[in-house]
Amino acid sequence: MILIFTALIASKKHFKTIKRSEYITYVVVVLILFVGEAVDSIHTNIKLEWGFVALAYWILFIFNFEKHVSSDNLTGVYNRQSCQLMLSKLWFDNSAEKKEKQFYLLLELNGVKHLNEIYGPLVGDKALKILSKEVLELIKGYDSFFARIGGDEFCILLENVDKERAHELKRLIKDRLTRISLISDFSYPLTVSIGLVGFEEVDSLEKLSEKARAQLEWDKKLRWRANVQL
Repeated sequence: MILIFTALIASKKHFKTIKRSEYITYVVVVLILFVGEAVDSIHTNIKLEWGFVALAYWILFIFNFEKHVSSDNLTGVYNRQSCQLMLSKLWFDNSAEKKEKQFYLLLELNGVKHLNEIYGPLVGDKALKILSKEVLELIKGYDSFFARIGGDEFCILLENVDKERAHELKRLIKDRLTRISLISDFSYPLTVSIGLVGFEEVDSLEKLSEKARAQLEWDKKLRWRANVQL
């Protein structure tokens, strides 16, 4: 049990943002330590305990290194490189039929530059973390991939969904952020612009990104017009 406690302390800082793959890794590590304890108790003359400890720590090291390379340091979600790899995998590995149920959402948190200038970068970072946390909650019911791909930009990749559910997610994200802004520590409203494109609508990854960007800019214009009318 001492060995298990040691491993948990080593990985404690990751528990707040734990993902499915992380659960599997920690379960494997704990099982290795249990086996080490069992072998050591049975064969008291053979000191294998620290060998199992070393193996467990090596697995944690490899896992945490991979996580560091593939994740965004601020929000804990996947980073731009991971998004590009996943985009390529989905695009080139799937048939035209599967592309009918795949969607790319490009998100931009509005006014982050202005937010940083008024309240400071720490508040801007807080807004990005709020967006990440809320989106992660909303996509739990989807076959999805979520990443931060720039300063104030994020992307969501959806699989095995129809167009109606993809647009529903877009609406839910906007609505959720609007509600959160009402109970924020600051009066500055949190809003997000979103471009949504189906894989079947384009014939290349480049055009997928271009169309998502165009849809995002159009969404921003609609929001600006709505504010002017108000």
